[in-house]
Amino acid sequence: MVAAANPRRGLAADAATVSDLVSTVDGPVVLAGHPYGGAVISDVDADADAGDLDGLVYVAGFAPEPGESACSLAGMFPARTAPSRSPARPTRSASRIPRRPRT
Repeated sequence: MVAAANPRRGLAADAATVSDLVSTVDGPVVLAGHPYGGAVISDVDADADAGDLDGLVYVAGFAPEPGESACSLAGMFPARTAPSRSPARPTRSASRIPRRPRT
């Protein structure tokens, strides 16, 4: 198993980095991607000497079609908001919490 470092320099650059790594592996390759990594492995160029790419695994990741982005997919399926723990009790920011006097 080889774990690719994701430089996070943009989708095309990240996919090129993974493609370069895949081309150095002897034998079959299965890529796995988690959220943003799913978009990266989708863009790995399997035809440009990227080795023996056998499959892609998406672990709670984005699997965009050509022309889609992770942002456009996220917009199509907005996250649910968690219910407030105590709706009757307002929260206070740390800057508003009164400090106790030093003794």
